[in-house]
Amino acid sequence: MKQHTDHKLQDPLAEDESSSLRSRGPFPWGRFWMAAGLLILFVAALILVIRWNPEPMTDDEERALLRVKNLAALNKANDELLNTYGWVDQNQGVLHIPLERAMELEINNLNTPARKPHAAYPIAPIDLVPVAAGMPTPAPTQKK
Repeated sequence: MKQHTDHKLQDPLAEDESSSLRSRGPFPWGRFWMAAGLLILFVAALILVIRWNPEPMTDDEERALLRVKNLAALNKANDELLNTYGWVDQNQGVLHIPLERAMELEINNLNTPARKPHAAYPIAPIDLVPVAAGMPTPAPTQKK
């Protein structure tokens, strides 16, 4: 007697599972790696946009930046005036010279005997006497 084993009759669920796995085929690794790569590119682009797109400046920051630029321009102009030769008013013959050179010239000018520094008017010494409350004030003394 020949046994005819029909596995359809023996285990119908086992065949359904195997046929469903075969119909799907192997895992689609190509699609998986493509999706992962696209996700990585998206995250990298998002990071670049956030990092390179600075926040807009507030009014205070704009004014501070303008003040820094104005101060730098003023310092450059002052440095040029203090360290170079040039005309202030050419029609009137007024020049500016470097500060160090101007100080040298003025020191030489003050060291001449005719230009020694002196007081503009006679200075008399003042006698200072402390006065307590209720005491009579002393009379001023004249020098002979």
